[in-house]
Amino acid sequence: MKLYRLHFECLSPFTTQVNSYTLFGAFCWGYRLLRGKSALKELLERFKSEPPFLISSPVFSAYDTLFYPCPQMIDKFSEPESEEKYKFQKEIKKIASIPKEALIEFLNGKINTKEELGNFLLEKGYIEKENEKSKEKWKIKSAKFNNFNRVRNSLNRLTLSTAGGGLINVTCYYYPKFVVYLLILDESFDVEIFKGIYNLVSLGGDKSIGYGRVKVSLIDEEKELVEFTKPISNHIYLLSPSFPDKSFDYENKDTLYQISIYCGFIENFYERLVKFIIKKRVFYLDAGSQLVVKVKKSFYGSLYPVAQNKEITIYQYGYAFPLYKRVVS
Repeated sequence: MKLYRLHFECLSPFTTQVNSYTLFGAFCWGYRLLRGKSALKELLERFKSEPPFLISSPVFSAYDTLFYPCPQMIDKFSEPESEEKYKFQKEIKKIASIPKEALIEFLNGKINTKEELGNFLLEKGYIEKENEKSKEKWKIKSAKFNNFNRVRNSLNRLTLSTAGGGLINVTCYYYPKFVVYLLILDESFDVEIFKGIYNLVSLGGDKSIGYGRVKVSLIDEEKELVEFTKPISNHIYLLSPSFPDKSFDYENKDTLYQISIYCGFIENFYERLVKFIIKKRVFYLDAGSQLVVKVKKSFYGSLYPVAQNKEITIYQYGYAFPLYKRVVS
């Protein structure tokens, strides 16, 4: 088992925020283009029972470090001594991403509440007090996809045509550089193929007008986090969205999670596979969730069929990318 980092450079915006399932879908298309339909079918059959690798959602490069999804934590704060302290606590509750330094402290069991996280970030200089005249008194260093609006013609998805004067605003996403983790469970799997595939295919929608283009500039091994990929406890932190798993103990007081429902469109840029346009809805436990597992396994989650006919089945990726957290009594 090895932990690698794929270093991505964005060459154009995305139509949606990139997640682990976006990356896996693009990988499957690239694998199919390079090695053929039968090779992809064989790979997906392996994934249903014993995945050879797990892929994370993006983590973002900023301030000379990497930023990860903020773990779901108990919003437990001491009584504020002043209005300034109260405003500080309000800002801490909004944190969406944390630097690598804070993530390691969390995984070592030294940070367990939002207040402890805020104090650590303040001590390390990731939270700075701004000028008193500023509307925002505290500046928290973080990183996430930037979003902006673009104008386009509205499209009738039944007739695949536009109507005159039907302009709409569409949200797009962009970030210059990000990192994606690969946990290789089968060490015979060719890691270099990821670089070739992601330099070939695009991510997300509107590929025909240049959206979703990326470049993988480097693949290297991750040294600092590799110890947390081993089952050192029954507490895990998710670095990717995950489908629910029977091993997750939802009744445990230490299980803290956020949920989301996803309904995506079926890819038709490389080939029209089925007549359906929209996939079935799926239910995810979001990245950043903390889960207690009843039984330790090499993987959690699954592939789920979201569209199928007699010739083909389309799967949605829903495997967890777990990092194990030390439990300090």
